[in-house]
Amino acid sequence: MAEGLQADAQSTDQEPSEKSKKAQFLQQKAGGESYQDTPEPYISFQTGGQVAPNSTLAREHFTDVEAVCFAPGEDEDTLWILLLDEYDEDATDEIGIPDEIDGSFSLAAKKICNKADMVFDQCHRYAPEYDEEWNALKIDKSDPLMIVESQTKQD
Repeated sequence: MAEGLQADAQSTDQEPSEKSKKAQFLQQKAGGESYQDTPEPYISFQTGGQVAPNSTLAREHFTDVEAVCFAPGEDEDTLWILLLDEYDEDATDEIGIPDEIDGSFSLAAKKICNKADMVFDQCHRYAPEYDEEWNALKIDKSDPLMIVESQTKQD
């Protein structure tokens, strides 16, 4: 038993392990988290009509999806994103999902964003609610999680 105590005492005199250095750094310098932490699911409506689920939302709801269809809700503040098992390339209201999803991805949806009044000068992030019955995401347009300021220079 004395040997175990000596080993513990010796380990405190040594340099911290890489794991403990990382833990110390993250706690002191990075607010306790790294980019690998799983963020809450959200979807971004970016400038130029790009729509991008973050990696958490993509993993939770888009891995077995071939296309999406955007639809207005029961009121002007609601937008639905119907997750479809099959993609009809002839349908003008569907957008195909990439075959391989390895994290986040974006969809070119400018025409649909224009119709839904979701084209912005700044990126808007929303936390969608999942509707299991319809396999759809419901977005409250009046309640963004965050509005990210544009990084472009102004003359």
